[in-house]
Amino acid sequence: MTGIGAALASGMAVGLMVAIPIGPMGLLCIQRTLAYGRAAGLATGFGAATVHLTFGSIAAIGLDAVMGAWVKASAHILSIVSAGLLFWFAARILRRSVSVGREHPQKAEWLSLYATSLVYGLTNPITILLFAAALPAMTMANGRPPVLPLVSGVFLGSAAWWILLSVGVSLVRHRISDGVLDLTNKIAGLALAALGTTMLVGTIHQMLQ
Repeated sequence: MTGIGAALASGMAVGLMVAIPIGPMGLLCIQRTLAYGRAAGLATGFGAATVHLTFGSIAAIGLDAVMGAWVKASAHILSIVSAGLLFWFAARILRRSVSVGREHPQKAEWLSLYATSLVYGLTNPITILLFAAALPAMTMANGRPPVLPLVSGVFLGSAAWWILLSVGVSLVRHRISDGVLDLTNKIAGLALAALGTTMLVGTIHQMLQ
């Protein structure tokens, strides 16, 4: 495999590795796909993929140590902001009823879903630290690879997962009743609130030590 091909493959592996674990972003993508359709899930997923591209680019040009140090220095602030965003997502989800026939048809709404996903991803310290550790560990064994194919691979690997997840969930969406869909939506909202609470409590505990 050529250097470019190897860098692309390595980047895709990193993108998949960071995207696949079902955390808050995965839960949000599933919830939005179930509530509003495939386009909503894709908008959310591509927001996450853009975040992965951003952090992957920073790590690929050799600033992973700087990024890791910055995150550690501001981890408490980032965690509080991330927890606040999870509470905001949860509140919006819990106060809305959804149905199979209801989708987001407007481009402005898709942009809003993309933007909120992007903002959450950029403030999530876990994602930043994953890239600071994972990308150098997986790609630097044979010298620093070319940056462009590496970060392109990160985006493609991440985007492939979000496409697969959104399409897969959307296929299930029209097979369930409105009652089940609304219940699933409420459970997702409560789960996001629980994740936000866990993050906030953990951060406060660390700050008081």
